Amino acid sequence: MGLVASQDFLLGLSTLNPMGTHDASKPKALYLDYQSTTPVDPSVLEAMLPFFSEEFGNAHSTSHAYGWSADAALTAARGRLASALGAQAQEIVFTSGATEATHTAILGLLARAASSKPHLISVATEHKATLGALAHAQADFGATVTLLAVGPDGQVDPEAVADAITDDTVLVSVMGVNNETGVIQPIQKIAKLCSAKNVVFHTDLAQAVGRIPIHLARSGIGLASLSAHKVYGPMGIGALYCCEALQARLTPMLRGGGQEQGIRSGTVPVALAVGFGEAVSLVSRRRTKEAKRLAMLESVFLDRLRAYVPGVSVNAANADRVAGCLNLHFRGIDAEALLGAMPGVAVSLGSACTSAAPEPSHVLTAMGLDYESVMGSIRLSFGAPTTEEQALFAADHIGQAVKRLGAAA
Repeated sequence: MGLVASQDFLLGLSTLNPMGTHDASKPKALYLDYQSTTPVDPSVLEAMLPFFSEEFGNAHSTSHAYGWSADAALTAARGRLASALGAQAQEIVFTSGATEATHTAILGLLARAASSKPHLISVATEHKATLGALAHAQADFGATVTLLAVGPDGQVDPEAVADAITDDTVLVSVMGVNNETGVIQPIQKIAKLCSAKNVVFHTDLAQAVGRIPIHLARSGIGLASLSAHKVYGPMGIGALYCCEALQARLTPMLRGGGQEQGIRSGTVPVALAVGFGEAVSLVSRRRTKEAKRLAMLESVFLDRLRAYVPGVSVNAANADRVAGCLNLHFRGIDAEALLGAMPGVAVSLGSACTSAAPEPSHVLTAMGLDYESVMGSIRLSFGAPTTEEQALFAADHIGQAVKRLGAAA
């Protein structure tokens, strides 16, 4: 079966309609959780397919044509990724995802830290992958960790970062775009002040690629975590950007064959790397135009929703946020009950990484929301497949569910 057109594919294999059904026998909700994951774009799938079949060679096999062909594809993919992000190809280290990249950045740097009492700085609203790596750093390396507060807008003050740096500070880690609120952190300012103090700066860019301008070489960023499945690429692959000057300072977390500049051993999945390169290239080209379209959808959606629920509020409404990512608070409504009352729309309570163990959002709590407000908040996000008709359908569906729950309370 041939590939279908891009828009049709992304709407659900060409049959998903705005009411959220594949067909009468298989009900399917309208997907509005693009901060969690994205469908693979058809052009990405098309680029990957040969490497699952006839081009199946191992890129690390250097003695025959199958390996040479795979290596050429891997080299090209690395180059495309680097070009789209303003980096050099040798600074891209493929990993299994952004979580591995973050652990390699933080723990790999810490393992060779000159200080006997290394100090790390991060932010209370970071992704759980970063917070987990920091906890590991404390437990296994004896590091001290400063978690900086954010304001009600979810942003950290760069001056607070500067004030927290000591002679023992090894690394500052601040994510580019928050995965629950879409809030953009001032990473360029932070990277600049870190550079002035000779401190390495790491950032999680999983939610930022394709949404904000990125040129790694000009930014002062030393280390960055990247993910394919957030940008219409495949699950199971990510990358660590490691500027050339830092590569000798990283201790690998995975040892073996010494692949990926000796920073990450293991056979690189060529098909996934090819898909990653294609996906990042695609979203980078479309970034400006897509941001305008998503901002329009957000406006249309909120206008319709407020016709049902005038009191709905956007968490971090006044912050600098990426378009199409909304964290909504409904006063007097339990968010978990709301999700159960609107099966026609697929949204979430917060990060997909913590959904197995639901708890109050640490991001919203850090922003100063009280417990009731946190527990009354949902996250939704629009993506490349989302149409205006779907945004309006979602507003109707959510608004009606809120009214039903409010009437029943």
